[in-house]
Amino acid sequence: MTSYLLFLLVILYASIPPVTLFYCLKWIYKDHWIYGWHLFYFFKWVFTLSFLPLLTMQNLNLGLIPQHWYSQAALLITCLLAVLGLRYAIKKKVLYFYLQGVYASFMEEILYRGILFALVQALWNNVWVTLFITSFLFGTWHLKNYYWSGKRGIINQFFYTSLIYGPIFALLRIFSGDIYLAVLFHFITDATCALAPDWMRGWLVQGGRGGNYMDTYRNITKENKHISF
Repeated sequence: MTSYLLFLLVILYASIPPVTLFYCLKWIYKDHWIYGWHLFYFFKWVFTLSFLPLLTMQNLNLGLIPQHWYSQAALLITCLLAVLGLRYAIKKKVLYFYLQGVYASFMEEILYRGILFALVQALWNNVWVTLFITSFLFGTWHLKNYYWSGKRGIINQFFYTSLIYGPIFALLRIFSGDIYLAVLFHFITDATCALAPDWMRGWLVQGGRGGNYMDTYRNITKENKHISF
């Protein structure tokens, strides 16, 4: 595999997913287009499964096979906690938001600590360079949320994901040799935000929206107004 191909793949994976989802969120939250949600999750599935062609590339460690007993345990615990949280999420009427967190913990780890980590590591062969680059790219990934969380929200998300969560998840990838410890801690961070009190949820992930969050598929809250498609 040539360096040119690796570099091209890094550019493509670092740019196409966030730009595509940026426009999907624009269609949802600004243009109020009902089919934006369908496209949003269609593209998420496409990006998640895009690792499949990379399996044919030699010497590319995507970290998708658990390397240790604790990696297997982390995967099992993540799945178990995800199921156990369903009832409470339904009770709190945040099921949709909760499931988004569950899916994000797998999708984003496959993309950033799986695909991009493997590509950058194969290109530069230095784990610390890989940690820095993938953490920065993980921060830029969250810029797609502009129409969801607003300017202030994405600035906060960029800094805490690129400077805190990105390095932590990358260190877990380096330590374990796979993505599953990172998946577990990503799940704890994202999915449990849906189960947190409104004030905490707003502070953590919604740019201060807190209690104004509306957990429905076709309805959103924007500027304290109920908008129905």
